[in-house]
Amino acid sequence: MAVPSYDTSSSSTGGGGWSVSQAHTIAAQDQNRILIVWFFAMAGSNAATKFTDVQYNGTAPTGQITPDIEHDRFTNFGSVIGYYWVDDDLPTNGTPTSYNVTATANGSQWNGHCAAISLTGAEQSAPDVEARGENEDNTSSSLGITTLTADSMLIDTVAIVTSDSSAGLSATAGQTEVQDFGATSSYRFGVAYEAAASTGLYTQTWSWVNSTTFDMEFILAIAPAEAAAGISFVDSDTSTATGPSLTLDVPTGTQDGDLLIAAVIITDDAPDVSWDTVPSGWTLYVDDQATGGAPSSPPKLYIWYRIADSEPASYTWTGDDIDAGYMGAMLGYRGVDNSTPFDATRTIATGTGTSLNPASITTVTADAWVVAVGFSDDNDGYSGLSSGYTARVASLAFDPGASGNGATLGICDIDAGATGAEDPPAWTIASEEWGAVTLALRPDQGAPPAVEFHPLLWCNT
Repeated sequence: MAVPSYDTSSSSTGGGGWSVSQAHTIAAQDQNRILIVWFFAMAGSNAATKFTDVQYNGTAPTGQITPDIEHDRFTNFGSVIGYYWVDDDLPTNGTPTSYNVTATANGSQWNGHCAAISLTGAEQSAPDVEARGENEDNTSSSLGITTLTADSMLIDTVAIVTSDSSAGLSATAGQTEVQDFGATSSYRFGVAYEAAASTGLYTQTWSWVNSTTFDMEFILAIAPAEAAAGISFVDSDTSTATGPSLTLDVPTGTQDGDLLIAAVIITDDAPDVSWDTVPSGWTLYVDDQATGGAPSSPPKLYIWYRIADSEPASYTWTGDDIDAGYMGAMLGYRGVDNSTPFDATRTIATGTGTSLNPASITTVTADAWVVAVGFSDDNDGYSGLSSGYTARVASLAFDPGASGNGATLGICDIDAGATGAEDPPAWTIASEEWGAVTLALRPDQGAPPAVEFHPLLWCNT
């Protein structure tokens, strides 16, 4: 697992009768994001400050991460409270976009601050928290937290009331300070972060020049997201038949939740050839894709898919031409997103010659798998598929004899790694009319882990 990555931070200040609307930009979706927002306000009476109507892009927080830390200095009260949002409660835009954090403080406040920080690659649950507040003259604050998970990210926050807010704050060496801001009066708020590679006690410190009326500090430990298992190949089955029925076995080792892909070819697809029966529960994804070059009777490719669920031993497709050849393969893939199995719209290429060149496809999810399905006229066989790819069906060739000249099928795949364009290299084939379909399979992002609340330790001295 990798340490959660710092995304962005932002801050703003409100005045009397305090309310805030602060823009904060978050990363693109599907990155195990977490957004943390703190509010700090001072009241002019002994009525403790409370915050209401807290929202990000109009959505209430996933949860609260700190208690109300309240401090009484003579008749003036201060309060800090934090909230968090996980990916499921954040906007589902495809690119980093700015939205508003909003909140209102009760009663008449002097001044208040709002700070936000977002991270990616974070566990989708409440952070561990260690918090402390002090009502005494200080020029520093020191607080420790014991991390429970290696590669956590520590977020260290301090709020102070001091006689000179312009002097600024200094975080412990090793921390990266991302916010240090104050109002026109003597309030100041700081935010810093540091990676914690191993479990154990980490002590963080803030310092400032002039002593405080009071100060409040708390540290969050944000655990890394569980590493996704990624996509893996299960197995495949191939079969050929002279019409009208083709039976494909479910790949050995298939489990519920696996993605099954059936690539089926009619070797002599005259205009009047169609499917009499297709097994129930399969979705047609590629419909009647022909080779290039317009031969008199081109083979046609059809691709179906389904999510495995209490699978039978086999499935049968039946066409209406008893003389045509039927051939195909069923492949199983594990770790594919069941709700959105395809990461991008499939691409198609056709041509004629000795180079079968599947079209490029652009993935949007890291570690999506690209699957190239190629086929050609006549049963010549293939001598090579895309270099660097794994051949799942190296060269399935079949000539039904009674009708047409047969066809050849090949299928290969690769973990595309980083997002972006993936262009399968050309295959070497006999000089024929050919067609190819390129698929992109989206890895399962995994269900958010169960929210695990750890004991909250804090004191008010």
